[in-house]
Amino acid sequence: MTSQTKHYVELTDIVAIRCECRRCGASVSLPVMENVRTEGLQCCPSCNEHWAQLNPVLPHQSIEPAIRTFIGSLTTFKGVLERTSSNQSEGGFRLTLEVKGDASREAV
Repeated sequence: MTSQTKHYVELTDIVAIRCECRRCGASVSLPVMENVRTEGLQCCPSCNEHWAQLNPVLPHQSIEPAIRTFIGSLTTFKGVLERTSSNQSEGGFRLTLEVKGDASREAV
């Protein structure tokens, strides 16, 4: 018999995004809010590994704008869903994201 476990997260449960350095393991969490500051993502605060800066020679090439857009869109979407839920006494739907489970547990 095969067994499968699914993991879901509601958007209201997402309060921050986390960046973790692949080199040293240091991490930075950014809150999910409008006008979040992403300047600190240019490099790891611990070992200076390049993060958001795509090309060390061309510092203007960065994924910072995409991160800000993602967080802004998530904030907007959460607000829309909250307003929709408060306007519906019954029915409607709950939006969740399916996330990958722990690979070590799924191998069983």
